[in-house]
Amino acid sequence: GALIGVVATVVLAVIIGYPCFRFKIVGHYFALVTLALSEVVRLVIVALREQTGGSLGITPKSALGGGESYSLMALQFDSKLVWFYIMLAFWLMALWVWHQVDRSMTRLALQAISDEEDAAASVGIPVNRSKLQVTVLSAVSISSTSHRRRCRGSVSRCKWCLAPSQEACLFCLDLRLVPYSS
Repeated sequence: GALIGVVATVVLAVIIGYPCFRFKIVGHYFALVTLALSEVVRLVIVALREQTGGSLGITPKSALGGGESYSLMALQFDSKLVWFYIMLAFWLMALWVWHQVDRSMTRLALQAISDEEDAAASVGIPVNRSKLQVTVLSAVSISSTSHRRRCRGSVSRCKWCLAPSQEACLFCLDLRLVPYSS
């Protein structure tokens, strides 16, 4: 299910991102498009209550029935320490991806696009493709880690903790939905 969710996120990011970047919908307008998309997805989830569980979601049955300590296919484990190491691996992988992007020509292209989009396009930087790559990378990074245990959350702020227990939150990822203007 998680792999299907990541693939669906990539498809949705391309479907929404490509027309927006092609028609130069940027800044506040792009933020409004993404906020409208999240509201449409929420309404679809609530409308398909039988399939999705509505606003409460689906509560899966435990795959740990006959004395098993883990189920890799259902991503269920007896110990929370396993989740700690899984999220630590995701965090290290995200650091590696950030390092690769930071040391690549893509970073320079994105910086040029950020400074002056028309000038970047005039020197041969594929502006729409670069923006779409970053949008897809962002969507994949959030989608692939969205199964984390949520400590606190609201519409405008989400906080996920990476810890072996609720009491000892060792690493927290705090996301704030703030519109970006170019």
